[in-house]
Amino acid sequence: MKKVIVCSFALASMLAGAESGTGVEAPSVSTPKATVTGFAQLADRTVVVSYSLADAPAVVTFMAETNGPNGWVALDGKCLSNVSGDVFKRVTGETGTFNWNVDRFGLDEAIASGNLRVKVTAWRLDDTPDYMVVSLASNVVPAENRVRYYTSTNELPGGLLGNHEYRKSMIVMKRMRARGIRWMMGSTVGTPGRNGADAYSGFSPETMHPVTLTNDYYIGVFPLTVAQMAAIYVPGESGITGGFPIDRAMRICDQVYYTKAFGYPMRNSNWPEPPAEGSVLAKLRAITAGLIDDWDLPGEAQWEFAAKANQPIMHWGDGTPYKFEDGYPYTTDYGLPGRYRYNQATDWWNTWPDYSNEALRTSQGPENGTPIAGSYAPNAYGLYDMHGGIWEWCLDWYHPDITDLNGAVNANGAQQLNGKVHKTKNAAGEFVENWSRVMRGGDYKSNASVCRASFRKSAAPGYPGDSQEGGARLCCRAGLR
Repeated sequence: MKKVIVCSFALASMLAGAESGTGVEAPSVSTPKATVTGFAQLADRTVVVSYSLADAPAVVTFMAETNGPNGWVALDGKCLSNVSGDVFKRVTGETGTFNWNVDRFGLDEAIASGNLRVKVTAWRLDDTPDYMVVSLASNVVPAENRVRYYTSTNELPGGLLGNHEYRKSMIVMKRMRARGIRWMMGSTVGTPGRNGADAYSGFSPETMHPVTLTNDYYIGVFPLTVAQMAAIYVPGESGITGGFPIDRAMRICDQVYYTKAFGYPMRNSNWPEPPAEGSVLAKLRAITAGLIDDWDLPGEAQWEFAAKANQPIMHWGDGTPYKFEDGYPYTTDYGLPGRYRYNQATDWWNTWPDYSNEALRTSQGPENGTPIAGSYAPNAYGLYDMHGGIWEWCLDWYHPDITDLNGAVNANGAQQLNGKVHKTKNAAGEFVENWSRVMRGGDYKSNASVCRASFRKSAAPGYPGDSQEGGARLCCRAGLR
């Protein structure tokens, strides 16, 4: 259980332009986890908070509040953008200190004495906060500062969407509290666009079945963008450059090959052995070495749990009910919280087979093709672009019948856990073994019904899709060792 320590500051004139400050002894609040030992206001309008940890290491966070007419109100992230020291990260020592410069408050009036306070929170390593931010700038940011933790998006310096670095040089991850929760994977018969029976097995890939995941995990708030991929992976190593040149940095990255980006050259049946040197995952693990060493793609059950966001059947992940028109496969749903075939500025879907045409590609503005990450409403778990935008690779090998897996990753290639081989028909009508990976979520040129959380697609891992529509969202365990 997290332990919270509250300190109230008497800062009568701090925001009125005081040029000097007086150190004040903080009230000591002891808990089994930590003790606040003091605070002071320095001449440069910086607050210094010191604390001790009874059982380090721990993750330490803080939030600031002002007392107004309606009680204590939390300051937003823009007020916390100038913080340094032993906070918002894993702290290994028995004591810690952090500095908070208040010049960037952005408040119009001074705060009266006693009306500003901070809450310092110590978290066990097995119960880390809901948001984790990872810096990809390994040549600039020291290793000990590359992984930061926050309790909400309100604490993120600059704000989640206001700070563009969260879609360029940093990755924001959200904790999914899934451990021990029984939920239903798949969809009900009659759902618009539901996968039909597999030709070989006669089994619907969306058959509804109960799943209980055994662990919490972090998953990307956004799919990987072009800028993030370039920060991790040298452009040109696998042809991953992002196919839409206009306003491309924060667009969801397309043209992502599973084999080259995550397999290098291919992760066969040896999962969960470490990915090969040179892959995106191996490079990301190196950036966070000693803190996070299990970066991977989400298993498809993890992906679906996050996408459904505990919403009712026949609803999108943000709680909007399905409103399909015209019947499958030409479905339109203007309530869909993401980009799909019918909600772009022009009919890009009519021209995508001519993707190689440079003039055509460069004519597509930011409202066509893969969207800028975060352009649409988030789901109920605060995740963006789970529906539409880009097909997202999952860790699993594809098989139509996953009802006996209970959410475990299908790590055995075409072999299901019962040894049954999945086969599909080739062009000659013959059944052949299918060695395909799972993709989820639909993309910018998919019908709305294909963008449902339960829809399952298979694709060859060495191929990015019909028109470069393959992308990815990262995943890792929750908690630190």
